[in-house]
Amino acid sequence: MYDMNLKSWDWKNVVNKERDFWLVTPAKEVFAFAHELKQKGLKKVYDLGCGIGRNLYFLIEQGFEVYGSDFSEHAVYEINQKLKSVNYPYKIKCESMTDIHEDNASFDAVIAFHVICHGYKKDTLKAVQEIKRILKPGGMVLITFLSTRGVQGEFRDPQVEDWTIIKQDGVEAGIPHHFSDRDEIINFMDGFEIYDLTHVEHEYDRLQKRSCHYYVKAIKL
Repeated sequence: MYDMNLKSWDWKNVVNKERDFWLVTPAKEVFAFAHELKQKGLKKVYDLGCGIGRNLYFLIEQGFEVYGSDFSEHAVYEINQKLKSVNYPYKIKCESMTDIHEDNASFDAVIAFHVICHGYKKDTLKAVQEIKRILKPGGMVLITFLSTRGVQGEFRDPQVEDWTIIKQDGVEAGIPHHFSDRDEIINFMDGFEIYDLTHVEHEYDRLQKRSCHYYVKAIKL
C-alpha cells in the first residue's frame, strides 16, 4: 500500500546535463561503500530510492546482485526497460520506502542515498525500520539524512511540522523534506552499530546554493 504522505520526484522533467548526472554519475560515497562490501564478500544489495539508476547501474557493473525500488513509476519503467535489454535477471519495483516488499533478513547491504529524508519524520523512521528489517544480522547500510545545520534562518518553503518542509517548485515540488540533527539520527538508527557518521556541507551552482547532509554507515546488530 502506498503512503499518501509521500510523492516521487518528477523524473520526466529531469533533463539534459542534470539528467546525465543522475543517470551515469555514481556518488563517490557509494563508490567507497562498494569497496567495503567487496572486502567483506557481501554481494546482495538493495538500492532504496534508486531514481533513474546512477548508483544501481554502477553496483551491477561491479558484480553485485542488485535489487531496488523507487516511488516513481516513470523511473522504474525506464530502469526495467534498460535492464531487460541487457538480460539482467532482477526487476526494480515501484513502491514506497515505508513498505518494502522483500523478505526479512534477506540482504547483505542496503543503500539509501538522498532518499529517506523525503517524507515526514514518521516516514523517515519507518524507512529506517524497513531497512533494518530486510537486512541480515551483520548487514551493512549506507544512508543519508538532511542536516538541520544546513538551515539558515527561516525556511523558504512551508514548515508542516518541526524540521519538515514541503518543497514548492522544481522536480521536488510537493515533496516533504525532513531535517535531522545528530541525536535524532542516533535514535533513528536504534538496532545498528554506527561505525561512521560524517557531516558534509556542499556548496554548488557557483557557490550560490548550499546543502548539508549526514552520511551514516552502520551494521545491523
